Amino acid sequence: KEGIIRMFKFGDVARHGQSLFNHSAVPFRGGISVLELRLDGFSSLRSVATWGSKAQATTLLLRTHGTALRINMEAAVGAWLTVTILDANGQPLPGLSADQCVQLGGNLLDAEVVWRQDKGARSLGTVTEPFRLQFFMNGAVNLYSFRFSV
Repeated sequence: KEGIIRMFKFGDVARHGQSLFNHSAVPFRGGISVLELRLDGFSSLRSVATWGSKAQATTLLLRTHGTALRINMEAAVGAWLTVTILDANGQPLPGLSADQCVQLGGNLLDAEVVWRQDKGARSLGTVTEPFRLQFFMNGAVNLYSFRFSV
């Protein structure tokens, strides 16, 4: 499955230094397990998990050569995330406000954030000056990571 990190482990009831196959000791009762972790899912920025709750988070000043903002997130049913791009003074860049952002919901490993325009939608595009990302979360949302791509 794409977006999943799998780890295999072996476990048993023997103690360290005790032979696993010493039948005079504890009978063998062990097994192999598979652990699955979400890609980049070790930690998240999590909003309060109540219906209709709202949260927001703002990054420090960023710079990028990328032209698209990509998100790894998970939202409960009916919950969503939007993004505003702020200039260094904290003002939304034209066309890149949360009101214009297409709401992101569900289980998304690598979704592109887009903003509505008069004729369709647009991605981040080229931002030459330092900027901040401001995330708005409505309902139970886990934001695992974001990145910029070309």
